[in-house]
Amino acid sequence: MRWQRLVRFAGGYPFAFAAVAVAIVALLPARTHLEPSTIMLAVVPVIIIVARFAGLRASAVAAVAGFLALDVLFVPPYHRLTVASPAEWIALVVFLAVALVSGQQTARIREREDAAVRRQAELGLVNDLALRLTSEHSPSSTAALIVDSIVGLLAAERAALYVRPGAVDPVCLAGAGPLLAASAERAMVGWVGHNGKAIALDVAALPVDDRPVSVGPSLALEDVTADGVYLPLHAGQSVEGVLYVRWPGGAEAGPAETRLLVAIANLAAAALGRQRLDELAARAKAPG
Repeated sequence: MRWQRLVRFAGGYPFAFAAVAVAIVALLPARTHLEPSTIMLAVVPVIIIVARFAGLRASAVAAVAGFLALDVLFVPPYHRLTVASPAEWIALVVFLAVALVSGQQTARIREREDAAVRRQAELGLVNDLALRLTSEHSPSSTAALIVDSIVGLLAAERAALYVRPGAVDPVCLAGAGPLLAASAERAMVGWVGHNGKAIALDVAALPVDDRPVSVGPSLALEDVTADGVYLPLHAGQSVEGVLYVRWPGGAEAGPAETRLLVAIANLAAAALGRQRLDELAARAKAPG
């Protein structure tokens, strides 16, 4: 939404300063009628609001800005950073501590809510793709659906799905996006198919129990550095294929993209494994 983009513009810092400024200006007429400690309590909800909509860092900035504004404008002597009464110093320090802790807790709650919404969206995308894969009966159509989904959902520059990865010449069932270095791509695919390990996958973004083995982009082959992610498609004990994904400008995938990519790779492996078993069963039933 537009208002959310405005609130989070430039890290949310303009919104933090503006929120504190509005609150301070609104409270100025009450300076002669209320105790400074009461006014400090009225500013704390502003810090919480900033944390809720702009995040942890913006709320910390708002807390510090509120501390300084309260000191200068509401605690005698006015328009100076000095404080006449030690009790007022204690009140200011308590305000800052409460504002920082409240903002931190609120921002973490918001982050967990955002993470839950993202996970729900990812789950919806994976379920939709799983339903579509059930209607595919050939490896080539399955591969085409997988690579198109990756390019569309993850904004990848290139995606390719290879089968027979352990062979001398792996077969690319489907590819989308520009092929920059065919020999290097195939060499990496062959290494992944032979070793059953991923290349350049950020496993830290995945749950501990679901982390595949991955090596760095320059550790698989000598003199060759992977420019994307290579994922083995494990189905049981076999490697059904290899999925290659590259992002524009050599950018790395974020945690959300990595989780979704691994989920799609698991779906692809299951679909290809099922089709291979169906083909073997059909051959076994065929008359000699």
